[in-house]
Amino acid sequence: MSRDALYTTFSKAGNPSFATVLKVTHALGLKLQGGRFMANSSNQKPNKTVKQAAPTAAPTYLDQQH
Repeated sequence: MSRDALYTTFSKAGNPSFATVLKVTHALGLKLQGGRFMANSSNQKPNKTVKQAAPTAAPTYLDQQH
């Protein structure tokens, strides 16, 4: 994907597909991870039993064989 195409895709007028976002994050060596979002309210207690996973190293461009 060219630089111009990236600017157009991620501009205010752009509308990138999810596949495009995944390709760009992968090209940057990033990992996109989702999780459940719960808004804080006075009636809810935070769940202290949930542990966050340890960060993992994502493969980078240099790790790939060319």
